[in-house]
Amino acid sequence: MSDGSGKSGERSGVGPQYKRDKKYQERLRLQQSWYRDQVLSVPYGTGPQASSTQLYGNMLTDESAEAGHNFLTPRIFELAKEAIDGPGLVNRYRLLYNMLTSQTMCFNLFGELACDLDLATRVLAEMTNGRIAQVCSICFEFSPGRGDINYTEDSSAFDVYATYKTGSGGKGFVGIEVKYHESVESVSVEKEQKYYDKHKDRYDKIASNMGCFHEAELEKIRRSRLQQIWRDHLLMHAHKVKDKFDDAIFVFLHPKANSSCCDAVEEYRNCFKNDTNSFLSWTLECFVKCLMNHSSADWIRQFHLRYLDFSRADDLLASKEWT
Repeated sequence: MSDGSGKSGERSGVGPQYKRDKKYQERLRLQQSWYRDQVLSVPYGTGPQASSTQLYGNMLTDESAEAGHNFLTPRIFELAKEAIDGPGLVNRYRLLYNMLTSQTMCFNLFGELACDLDLATRVLAEMTNGRIAQVCSICFEFSPGRGDINYTEDSSAFDVYATYKTGSGGKGFVGIEVKYHESVESVSVEKEQKYYDKHKDRYDKIASNMGCFHEAELEKIRRSRLQQIWRDHLLMHAHKVKDKFDDAIFVFLHPKANSSCCDAVEEYRNCFKNDTNSFLSWTLECFVKCLMNHSSADWIRQFHLRYLDFSRADDLLASKEWT
């Protein structure tokens, strides 16, 4: 067995955990630590930055990270490496080394779909009740123009971006924001002011053109935790108009157990003055169930085991054997 230094090639237990995690995050970090130890059979490394010397159970060593152990299949690993070298704002260290990040989960969930557009079509068609007729492409960390006044004039981007054809032959796209362990927490008065100080008139113009928001709610959004959801939703609309798409959807995807995400979605929906088909929220569980309905591929089973089957983590939490 390893001495816990993260240097050997042997398993070393679930490893050190972050003592300031909230209960939900503690469970997910322990889940990834268990998966690394018992499924990947590799030691833990340092994190969350390359300069860190602190060991964590959810981090990989240099050897494991560079071998692609953070990804479910070799094809997904290749897509991740392409994204690191591409124009998107991809943090190489977090993507390759940190098993807990939602960015890595994005690649593990959508990477094989990017390589199998027939499967992607069947899944996304079901998730949108037939609105998507044919998926044409899938990519990661996409923005039509960071800092461009024609869009949101900021660095907003979609974690996952898929283009598609509608049933009538029109062209559309879906931009997806993915959360896993991250909270969408209420913000302090100081942070509210920080959000407001960074507010752009461009946001208000796009929101007005969309015509779906209660005017009275916009002031709250400008200062609240809903900023990222709102800006991605605005980016969707600006991209649709500027680049002449016939249809467009913004999706917020998260685990159903992530209560802060669930609350944020409900809060955001309450800002609409009418029903809008431009915003959807999906749970990770529902999406994976849909995948399983359309394919028996092993990577889907592995995804469920790694990200959604918490029986081992819960046993460890109950027994405290990992402390």
